[in-house]
This record gives sequence, structure tokens and C-alpha cells, in this order.
Amino acid sequence: CPPEKNRGWISVILPGLDAMRGEKPMREKKPEPWVQNHENWCWATAAKIVGLHFCKRKGIRPPVLWEEQYPNGIVRDDLTGVLPLYSGCVGGVVTVDAWQYKIVENARDGISNRHGNLPEYDDAKARALRYVVTGKVNDAAVHIVEYGFYDDEMTLWEQGCFPDIERALGSGFALLGNFVGVTGTAHSVVLLPLGNSRIGVFDPCDGSYGVHSCRQVFETGFLTRKGPVLIKWIQYIGQ
Repeated sequence: CPPEKNRGWISVILPGLDAMRGEKPMREKKPEPWVQNHENWCWATAAKIVGLHFCKRKGIRPPVLWEEQYPNGIVRDDLTGVLPLYSGCVGGVVTVDAWQYKIVENARDGISNRHGNLPEYDDAKARALRYVVTGKVNDAAVHIVEYGFYDDEMTLWEQGCFPDIERALGSGFALLGNFVGVTGTAHSVVLLPLGNSRIGVFDPCDGSYGVHSCRQVFETGFLTRKGPVLIKWIQYIGQ
């Protein structure tokens, strides 16, 4: 979702917040499909984008196109963590993006994250990628490649992983990148290969997008709205 299409979102934040205070009804709108509708759904939204990008480039039709079944989103009874700016509203009822909802419901950890309101770990992200492509969270036919870990002291560049990552980027498929912000909280983004050693970084938190060099992304760091960050570990669908 290009940044220029996101500028209208500021016009709905005040009505949304007023509605939560009971001051005026929320206006009718669909949930934002490419921006996380919940404060902790970056992992699910990034997996959705990476998985659908893989399907498109491979010419694969996902087993279920949730946005067609639920064009106005899905009603979620538990509104804990739901973001009024990016969620939808139909008939005065809050809705969330169908893909994000289904990914969370199916790929989350059923024990530690029973209600789907908490951040998730790498296993859930791998399940999410499989779910988007095949509709099955444990489909062994979908190989998820992972490099790095959140508490690695060395960068992916220093670990010598970059040649493999470069080949993955050269295939033209999106990657799921992860970083730890200045507050110590992990966050997932989408890495889009652009060629000429450049990578587009799409942040599902707010739809922001920036272009950086491979060295910036994996070694020296780059600036985001969350401050200076560095992609410490990645996941993508193997070929």
C-alpha cells in the first residue's frame, strides 16, 4: 500500500477516538487491509503481505480469499488492542481485516496467546506464512527459511548470511524482517527487493515506506518512525 494512499487516515482518527469516548458515532469505513488493525498484529499483517506477494509472483491462488468473503471485515467481539484508526466500522460495529483476523485465529499460540491480543514469536510467523499460501498452518510442503535471532550479538551481515539473503532477494520475493526497537520491543516489517542493492521497507504499523541499501538494512541500520533500527532476523518462503 503506497504511502500516498495512506494520507487520508489522519482524517478518521479523531472521529474514531470520539466514538470510543461515546461522543459521536464512527463513520462507515472498511478496515485497512495492509496496516495492522490491532496494536500487536504486525506479525500477522507482515505475514499476510509476504504470503500474498509470494502467491502472486508464483501464480498461485490462495485457497481462500478472505477479503472477498468479508469485504467489510469481520466483527471481533474482543476489542482489546484494536486500533480505531485502521479498523473498520459497519452499521456502527467495529470490524477488522478478514485476513489479519483469520491469520491470528489460526496461527497464534493457542496456549500462551489464547485471545490473540499478544505479540507472537517466530513459530507463529512461520505458521502464518504457511496458512496464507496453503490454508494449513503446519503444511510441510511450505518450507520457511529463517536467518538470525532477536538476541544475536552479530548482525546478519557479520554472520556471513548475506550471500544467501542476497540470493533470496534476487528471486524478487518479499521477506519478513524483524527488528528490536529502542524500547526493546520486537517488530515485524516487510522487505521488498528493488534491485541494485536496494530494499523497500514497508511498516505494517502505520503504512510507512522507505528505501534503503542492503548494508543499511542488515548492517549499519536505518531510520524509521520508531527510531534507528536494524533488521536482526528474517523469515521467508523457500523456493
